[in-house]
Amino acid sequence: MKHRHAALTALAAVLITTSQMPAGAQSPASGMAAPAPAPSPATPPATSPAPSAPTPPAADAAAKPVVAVVAAVGDRIGLVRQRKSVGSNLAPYSRHSMQVPGGSLNMAVLKGLDEALELEEPDAEHVLMAWNPPEELAQRLDKAPGSDREKLMLAEVLAFLKGMPERAKWTRIELVVPYFSGLQLNGLGNRLSGVGIYIQPLKNERVQLTAEGDIEEAPDSDAGTRTTVNPNDGTKRASATYIAPYFYFERLTLDAQTLNILKRQRMFEHTKYADPESTAVDPAKQVSPSVLAERLVGLVERAAFKSVRGQGQVEVGPVRAPQAPAPQQP
Repeated sequence: MKHRHAALTALAAVLITTSQMPAGAQSPASGMAAPAPAPSPATPPATSPAPSAPTPPAADAAAKPVVAVVAAVGDRIGLVRQRKSVGSNLAPYSRHSMQVPGGSLNMAVLKGLDEALELEEPDAEHVLMAWNPPEELAQRLDKAPGSDREKLMLAEVLAFLKGMPERAKWTRIELVVPYFSGLQLNGLGNRLSGVGIYIQPLKNERVQLTAEGDIEEAPDSDAGTRTTVNPNDGTKRASATYIAPYFYFERLTLDAQTLNILKRQRMFEHTKYADPESTAVDPAKQVSPSVLAERLVGLVERAAFKSVRGQGQVEVGPVRAPQAPAPQQP
């Protein structure tokens, strides 16, 4: 619980910094990779160990299945804000990213997957791991087109897993990675990616966030109005302005020995918030950073749960500590 509280506090601090920035301003982390946090005993190193070839485990009908659960969402959130259209060549929104210390995003993924898989396979043993991209990869991801980002991220995670002799004891791997393919060069596209927050502050612009993660012009009949949730009491109402935490990701099921992809599932989850009683015109100021941080982490956790169990509920709370890989022999 202490780890979760500290992570949420760190995330809230990032959101406070963001809320104080002028509309359209770039964050200090925009356009460059923030330094990766130093590895801790609960987080595997972000470097890829030397490859090894694990020996497949002997067949044992009585043995419990061992599922490696890997969260590779990373430590960054995207911040996408609608802006007034000026000229046909400009996108109707600005986009930048910020680093989130504390590991809250990967921990939320692990919590949701761990609970869902335990319901799905009560007899299975879980090995939990969190992974963040190293500095060099983070810089390459910032500069790459969306389709290349997905390939780069997956290749690095698979290289990390390939170097783990512990795979010989695993039955399969459940891996969650951010989905990037909707992005165009320099991150300017019409689709959201990974984890982040979308802010729609303009009433007179027919731009909407769709259920598929697209940012597009709304038809005349909608005029950009969407169902939103009151962050204070959970009631719903229509609003043309809102702030929406989102999570766009893939869950991959891998063969533990060959690392072949057996199944892939893509999901986009989001919730639009607007406070009808707030005096703030900007929806980004209608929800406090601490509440927004809690909502974002909760959404990530529930999305990971739903990727296994479909529609359902997951209790937001502490996650079992990830297990670090055993030290490599020289």
